[in-house]
Amino acid sequence: MEFNESKTKQNLARLFAIFCQDSARYNFVATNAEKEGFYYLKELLLSLSAQKMAHAKIIYKLMLENSKKRKDKVNIESGYPFEKQLLSSTLFDCYQIEEYEGGNLLPHFEKLAQDENFKEIALKLQKLSQVIQTNTNMLKKLSEAFDNHSLYKFDKKMDFICSNCGFSDNLKEGWINCPLCGYSKGHIKFNFFDR
Repeated sequence: MEFNESKTKQNLARLFAIFCQDSARYNFVATNAEKEGFYYLKELLLSLSAQKMAHAKIIYKLMLENSKKRKDKVNIESGYPFEKQLLSSTLFDCYQIEEYEGGNLLPHFEKLAQDENFKEIALKLQKLSQVIQTNTNMLKKLSEAFDNHSLYKFDKKMDFICSNCGFSDNLKEGWINCPLCGYSKGHIKFNFFDR
């Protein structure tokens, strides 16, 4: 099948727009996290924003590599929610969006690319889906912990590290203020995947 006539081309264009929007959303949520004193959470969200922009760049490159036209314009239609939300509900929304993208949208687009015989594109979509599903799991745990007020509490001991001075301790619950420099709990780094 010719790429310019394919559903895969339309799907890639949609993904490019989606990933750009996702990147912007994570930037906005990171700003809210910082305003609420969750500095390490801000760093995580900015990291997700950077990942989404990297995903958009991958899709953009696939579009350029497969399009025969020197200049190509693809019209897509999409919706984007505009509403003011609390950090906790925004984290939950981010989790649900990632779950949909990684568990439904990308696998569907991957299958269509396979059916249209775009094997390399299908493989890239599969790998993107894996990354997004990993992020989905982290965001789900993060959202649940935030809602349960247990963001800095664990069932087992783990390493908590101050992002300012580097002080670390192996505890079940993070300190209120760093014992060394006094920075607030919002600066503690830890591994969400250990939860």
